[in-house]
Amino acid sequence: MHAKLVIIGSGIAGLSAAIRAREEGLNDVVVVTRDLRGGSSWKAQGGIAVPIDSSDVESHVNDTLAAGRHLNDGWVVWGYIGFARESLNWLVKHGFEPCARRSLEGGHSRARVVRARIGGDKIGEAVMSILTKAVEELGVQVVEGRLGGVEVNGDRVMGVVLEDGDVVRADAVILATGGYSGLYLYSTNDGDGSGIEAALRAGALVRDLEFVQFHPTVAMINGDLFLVSEAVRGEGARLVNKDGEYFMSKYDERAELATRDIVSRAVYAELIRTGGVYLDISSIDLEDKFPTINDFLRARGVRPDRDLVPITPAAHYTIGGIAVDALGRSNVKGLFAIGETSSSLFHGANRLASNSLLEALVQSYLVVRAFKAYVNGGVWNTPAIGRYDLVVDAECREADGVDLNMARDLMWRYVGIVRSEEGLRRAIDELEGSLLPSLVARAAIIRRESVGVHYRADSPNWSGTKFHILFRCHSP
Repeated sequence: MHAKLVIIGSGIAGLSAAIRAREEGLNDVVVVTRDLRGGSSWKAQGGIAVPIDSSDVESHVNDTLAAGRHLNDGWVVWGYIGFARESLNWLVKHGFEPCARRSLEGGHSRARVVRARIGGDKIGEAVMSILTKAVEELGVQVVEGRLGGVEVNGDRVMGVVLEDGDVVRADAVILATGGYSGLYLYSTNDGDGSGIEAALRAGALVRDLEFVQFHPTVAMINGDLFLVSEAVRGEGARLVNKDGEYFMSKYDERAELATRDIVSRAVYAELIRTGGVYLDISSIDLEDKFPTINDFLRARGVRPDRDLVPITPAAHYTIGGIAVDALGRSNVKGLFAIGETSSSLFHGANRLASNSLLEALVQSYLVVRAFKAYVNGGVWNTPAIGRYDLVVDAECREADGVDLNMARDLMWRYVGIVRSEEGLRRAIDELEGSLLPSLVARAAIIRRESVGVHYRADSPNWSGTKFHILFRCHSP
C-alpha cells in the first residue's frame, strides 16, 4: 500500500503503532519525536493490566467501569480488554518477558497486573527497549523535531508543521504526544499537552479535560520527586500520617487498595490536617521486588526497611484529550489520536491502575486497521457526541508571553486534587491566554458535581448525571 503515515510521539503508543504499520505492509511510516529515548513511557512503573484468562475478562471490565464511575463507554471497555491478551502476546513475540507472578493494584478485584520479569518495577523501560529496537530493525524513519501544528485542508489532514518550519506531508497523522500533567507544579512527567492543543487548533474536539488523575504516592526527598508504584501498596505498604496513624481504613474499606482518586484525596487531606504523610514499606523486600525505588531511596539516605518515606500526591495521568472513537479517529478526517493524547472514554472519570499501557497497546493495533480502511476506501467514523454532552466554544488565540511557572503553580493551587468555584474562577482569570490550562479550569467549573478524579469541595456528592464536556475552537 502506498500511503504515508506520520506518527507524532515515540512512547509506547506511537512506537507500537509504527511497528504494527510496518508489519501490515506499510512502507512509508515516519515517526516525529523530540527524543527517541525520552518521554513518560520510559519512566512507567507497575505493569500492564491484562485479564488472567477468558474468565477474568468480565471482572476486569467491571473493575474498569467501577473505577470510572460508569462514565466510560462500555463498548470501548469491552473491546479494549477483549484485545488485551492478544496485545500482550504481541509484545512477548517481540521479546518482552513477563513476570510469572501477577500483581494486585488499587481498584482491581484480582491480581492481574503483568510486570516485567527483569527489572520488576521498570515496565516502561522493558517495553520501550523492545519497541525501540524493533523500530530500528524495521527501518522506520525517525525524524527529530517538535510539533508546531497540524495542517488541514477543509476537514481533512494534509500533514504537520514542525516548530522549525519544516512541513511533513501525510495521508494521515497519528498524535501520540502524551498528556498534560506537566502543567502542574508537582507532576510525575513533563507532558505539556502540545499535541492536544495542535489538534484543537486544527478543528478537533477535545473532551473531559477536567479529569486529571493524581498519583497518591510520590516520594519527595530534598525536592526530588519519584513515583512509588501502586504495586508497592499491593505488596503491603501502608500510609501513615505525621501523628503516626494508619489512616486509610477511615476513608475506604479497601484501605490502601482503594482507587487512586480516593487515596489521593485521603493523602491530601491528611497532609493538610497533620502536616505530613509517609509510606511504611518496612514489610517489603524492596531490593528484590522494586529495585528502582529501592535505589532512589537509598541514594538519598532513606533506609526503606526502617525509615518512613515522605510522600505527596502529584499530577500523573490526564484522562482528557482529543475526542476519538474506539479506533482512534477524531472528527477531523485523517487525524488519529492514541494513548494519553486521546479521550476514547475507556477510563471514564478515573483510570484503573495499569490500564494506561493496555489502552496504548490495543489502540496501536486498532489505529492501523482504521488507517488502512481510510486510505483504501475513505472509511471514517467520528467520535459520538452523547445526547447530554456539552460542546463549548473556545477562543484559540496563540499564547502571548505566558509565564509557565506561574501557570503550573495556579493549576496546582486551584485546579488540583480539591477544587472550588472560587478557586476555579481565580484560575480562569489568571490563566487567560494560556489555552490548555484555562480550558482545564473551565471544564472543572462547568462540572459542578464531584465525580471520579474531579472533586469539588463545594459540591462533594454526585447525582449520577452522566455527560461529557467537549471544547472546539471558535472562529470569530
